[in-house]
Amino acid sequence: MNLINANIDNITQLWTTVGMRTATFHSEKNIEYCTITNSEWPNRLWFTGSFNVSIIERAREILLRSKVPMKVSSWHNSDFSDELFVQYNFAQISEQTGMSVKLTSEYESDPGIELRKVSTQQQATLWSELLIHSFGYKISQKVIVQSSAEVNYFVCYCNNSPVGVCLLYHNNSQIIGIHAMGIIPEMRRRGFAEEILRKILTNSKYLGFSYAVLQASKTGKPLYRKYGFTEEFTMKNYQLKV
Repeated sequence: MNLINANIDNITQLWTTVGMRTATFHSEKNIEYCTITNSEWPNRLWFTGSFNVSIIERAREILLRSKVPMKVSSWHNSDFSDELFVQYNFAQISEQTGMSVKLTSEYESDPGIELRKVSTQQQATLWSELLIHSFGYKISQKVIVQSSAEVNYFVCYCNNSPVGVCLLYHNNSQIIGIHAMGIIPEMRRRGFAEEILRKILTNSKYLGFSYAVLQASKTGKPLYRKYGFTEEFTMKNYQLKV
């Protein structure tokens, strides 16, 4: 199995699923994107084929016409692609590392840690509020409700008190994608992120998944390395300068 392709496919299919459930997904030759109002996510444009001058020109045209701000995510990492982004007035705003691990181990975790799947509007509102508190950006309650049949949103609890959130998504029977795993500021540095990861990995193995994939920030990589995740590619995120 090509884990790089599986990882990229997991995140792009997640964006596609949310975009389709909110009727905001658009697809054309070599480009896909979604634009959701009153939500900061996914609101993303990505490339599905070759990367060249005409493609980045088309991407720039889409962004200039869009009423919703979008990020552009690219895995076409080369001097050529970097130069094109600069030439067409894009600024890199973040960088993440695609990582994966084979699910061979089961871990004990704090029995007080619980992941509760979002299934009601009230839980969706709580998830949205905790995400804003954890990361500083908004996924609206409406988006969560509309996509929750296919996207698994979890509120993370410790002894019945919410400490953070995570999102799990699978588009095939072997790969589970871990996304938006965050702890609210007042609950950080207490080991909750590690306990939640241990529970996710154990539950995913129990459910029959073979691999877990994610896109890690610089600060998150040490935790994932500790549990056997390997670094496989770089995802660069851009915004068009205005």
